[in-house]
Amino acid sequence: MTGADGGVFANGDAGFYGSTGNIHLIRPVVGMAATPDGKGYWFVESDDGAFDHGSAPFDGSPGAAGPTDVIGIATSRLPA
Repeated sequence: MTGADGGVFANGDAGFYGSTGNIHLIRPVVGMAATPDGKGYWFVESDDGAFDHGSAPFDGSPGAAGPTDVIGIATSRLPA
């Protein structure tokens, strides 16, 4: 679980792999998604700032495309 400031709260058997709780974010975090292996996660700010932790690779964010209004994040498996 993540807060709007990027602080991460691990519950049950969910692991803690880092947070942005110590960084001043420009916009609030609006979504979080776990990696398929369960050993990492991504979260995203409402202005498209993306953050990766644990086994989550950073593949960039759409920032170069111009301002956006992000409302969430989801993972998917790409076809082999």
